[in-house]
Amino acid sequence: MKNGIYMLCGGEGVFAQDLLNSFIITDDQGTVIVIDGGHAQNLPPFLKRLKEITGKEVPRINAWILTHPHDDHIECFTELMKTQPDAVVVDKLYYNFQYTGEEFIKEMGGHSRVMFDMMRDFYVDLISFKGEIVIPELYDKFAVGEFNFEVLHTAKVPTGAFDCNNKSLVLKMSFSGKTVMLLADAGVPSGNKILETFPAE
Repeated sequence: MKNGIYMLCGGEGVFAQDLLNSFIITDDQGTVIVIDGGHAQNLPPFLKRLKEITGKEVPRINAWILTHPHDDHIECFTELMKTQPDAVVVDKLYYNFQYTGEEFIKEMGGHSRVMFDMMRDFYVDLISFKGEIVIPELYDKFAVGEFNFEVLHTAKVPTGAFDCNNKSLVLKMSFSGKTVMLLADAGVPSGNKILETFPAE
């Protein structure tokens, strides 16, 4: 493998033009990191691309990071756990979701039942996950291979906005003298909070 950041499209047919927050990040030492992944229907092209990049029939993912529980971010992972849990080896899963129960329904309103169902399915399908679960908190720093991460925002940071996008996990990733901001779907409220919390960044 080589040092690379691969942004994946939705796949084939009607999904071919979909641009997702779906990334595979690699280095020449064999480290593999996945960010989100897409919808359930994106799983086949995701697995195909992952095998192409790694050259392995059963790829190892050192870290899979889920930024927030919208379907176009978590369903690829949940579909994998539900239907093909042995298709890959995932060492660690990183996520920090704010709600795990009926309090989600009370606070979010509108489409909250759909969101609650997605999160319920996530926790049910998570039973099939065999790796380590990590809940990153604000200011945390962690390394995956030679990649260094700093947590700039989580779902627990108060922003005054209650939509799921502004609860995104936002990370700063550094590697080989370069820095990448992984913003997920963070909007203006969470962006302003990050600037307030990290004014020198």
